[in-house]
Amino acid sequence: MEDEYDSVADRLKASQARVHIDLTETARERIAYITANPLNLTIADPQNVAAIPERLIDRAVSETYEDVGFSAIRDHVRIKPLSSLQIHREILDSCEYATVFAYMENILDFIYRSTPLLWSNYTIPSKSGRKEFENDRKAIQHFAIKTVDRINKVLETEGILWEFEFDSEGFNFRPIGSEMMVAADNQFQSVASGKRWATVASPYNDAYELYRNRIYSKEIPEKLYNSIEELARVICVDMEDWEENRELNLSNYLDIMREKDIFEPNPIMRAEIKDLAQSMEKAFQKVGDERHNRHHEIDKEYCTLILHQTSAYLTYLIRQYESQYSGEE
Repeated sequence: MEDEYDSVADRLKASQARVHIDLTETARERIAYITANPLNLTIADPQNVAAIPERLIDRAVSETYEDVGFSAIRDHVRIKPLSSLQIHREILDSCEYATVFAYMENILDFIYRSTPLLWSNYTIPSKSGRKEFENDRKAIQHFAIKTVDRINKVLETEGILWEFEFDSEGFNFRPIGSEMMVAADNQFQSVASGKRWATVASPYNDAYELYRNRIYSKEIPEKLYNSIEELARVICVDMEDWEENRELNLSNYLDIMREKDIFEPNPIMRAEIKDLAQSMEKAFQKVGDERHNRHHEIDKEYCTLILHQTSAYLTYLIRQYESQYSGEE
């Protein structure tokens, strides 16, 4: 089969993961800025002046030493004397992501529990405008929780499979995906980058962009279903002429592909793909057009799951087809 990549850049992009377990460089930079200014203050020189009491940074660093060990941070900060703000940024920029998460959990916890007196030299924004908050602990807590939302926006837009939470147990990170999802998306982008699979990849990529934009609606399962259906149609109708009718439903095309041994030596995959497709159909039929139900019925976890499953199944089908029918276009 001829090379369908147009350039070296395209080949590199094809193998670049779009979802991540680790923190990307951009995510680190954005989170470092947010957590150095958790109350969203207006300051003249945000690159050199911390909008957070240095005492809180020092306490969070000490707590993180207990959580992850001294060596996890020491190697990044011992080269030269650093201010508390510089240590804060060095941790966010250079440490392993588990250390970064532990540090952020600690710094937000100390901010949330800090006394107003500690912030007596600062002002914070409020709903009624800027105000002194020498006696307003609730305002501090409000903006600490809002910082969680700001961090989650970074994680979601950067495609990082972690979520920051605040609940009765405090501030904690939890995974929303796995290394398997990263690998599945990566592999699908690689095998589906050629022109022959463009119509298959398009709805999947649209679904992924909705996911990155935090739009967890019925459109995601609809588009993922369309990708599976289009792949089956392209193989059965366009490439192999096993069927002339382009209006059959997915089950019919999967039956044809089974007869042509696409699922050999793993016939159970056909049943799994049918189950996945039926699940997606039920999801967008159940939600319908009632806007207020969308985020309740189709949440981030469900979208993460079906993106992972769909990319894995699409990759499997393309590889099975190409291994058995390569060069027989």
